Amino acid sequence: MKLFTRWGWGLGALAGATAILTMVLLIPPGAQAKAIDVLAKGARAMAKLTTVHMRGQLRAPPADNFSLILSQADLTPIEL
Repeated sequence: MKLFTRWGWGLGALAGATAILTMVLLIPPGAQAKAIDVLAKGARAMAKLTTVHMRGQLRAPPADNFSLILSQADLTPIEL
């Protein structure tokens, strides 16, 4: 079992390094989006939405309606 865990970590690190190296080699330097272009693209996408479904986790008691958020509380799944 320990061997599998070591291989799992090693393969995960290799995959991450490969992804970063691929991005560095394929994305030309200076290829940066301007903030106004990003905002305009987001606004166009939002205009076409008909519904929104969000999932997350919040550190609050269940069914508390977000009135009490505690850093020590367990994570409670939420859907909006």
